[in-house]
Amino acid sequence: MLAGRHPELQFVLAAAPHLDPGGLRARVGTAPLLLVQDATHAVVAAARVALVASGTATVETAILGTPMVVVYRLSALTYLLGARWCGCPTTPWST
Repeated sequence: MLAGRHPELQFVLAAAPHLDPGGLRARVGTAPLLLVQDATHAVVAAARVALVASGTATVETAILGTPMVVVYRLSALTYLLGARWCGCPTTPWST
């Protein structure tokens, strides 16, 4: 979606060196993405914004001074219970 609206943007996936590039490409599909392995700090330092999994990577990204959006994976049950408790929609695209 974002790439379609802003073709000038470049999306880069900083991947750990032990991950299989073919497997990563298969999961990403046809998204316009540059895959870079074993250079995470350089990629994050050069980024205008980063999408970061919660944990040590958020501290590293903060130290590098890169603005970030932090994501965390939940089980479906945890998400549904939390969404009900906080009054959030059960899907991100709900209106």
